[in-house]
Amino acid sequence: MSNNFDFLLTETPKYYKNKILSDGFVSKIFTFLNDEHQIIFINEWEQIKGGLESDFCKFLVKKYNADCYSRGSLFVNEKEEQTMSLIFIDKTNDEGIEKIASVQRDKTDKIISIGEFKTYTSKKKDIIFGWLYDYSEFTPDQLNLFNSLHDEIKDHFIIRDISST
Repeated sequence: MSNNFDFLLTETPKYYKNKILSDGFVSKIFTFLNDEHQIIFINEWEQIKGGLESDFCKFLVKKYNADCYSRGSLFVNEKEEQTMSLIFIDKTNDEGIEKIASVQRDKTDKIISIGEFKTYTSKKKDIIFGWLYDYSEFTPDQLNLFNSLHDEIKDHFIIRDISST
């Protein structure tokens, strides 16, 4: 695993946990690293949902030549228990890592605590969003859409210089 992947594994859970506790709710987060930058994309756009979200993230991984990436979101199981899930994928490894923590809310539905992370390792193909390095060509219409979306939201990306880490 690369230094970038180690950085992602260490820093993303802290960032995401602090953001959720500060905001009181869970936004989907997608972060990826290349040799120079960590780019954080918080998906709060209505037009980037469902299957389009995964394809757009795949587009970003390719566009920025990402070495590794992470995606975080909230899951609710059949018992209505809520968990925060973060997946971590490294370009050079066949396995990915998932970190899961329980989420507690107050009476107003605001998130007030997040439990300790439990860590699991699985094959990339068995992880949601684990397949973003399986590049397939986008159609010209898809490329136009993704380039347009990128241009619209790139100013909202949080970009951190990691070239010296």
